[in-house]
Amino acid sequence: MAQCRILLLPGWLDSGPDHWQSRWQLRHGYRRVTQDDWLWPKRGDWMARLEDVLLESAPRPTTYVVRPPPRGYE
Repeated sequence: MAQCRILLLPGWLDSGPDHWQSRWQLRHGYRRVTQDDWLWPKRGDWMARLEDVLLESAPRPTTYVVRPPPRGYE
């Protein structure tokens, strides 16, 4: 069985250097899915980028580590 791939999916404005996702990326070598525009994200662009990352390597189980939106953002 293939080893599980871990993808970090930051929320709006990305995750700064002291954020837990950034620390996990450095400590464990997890992959961060980066976006072209963190300030004005577009759903279609975001989904296309995620698909690009998933298709870069052979299919295997994937765990998504997401950051919830900021309080009051709905």
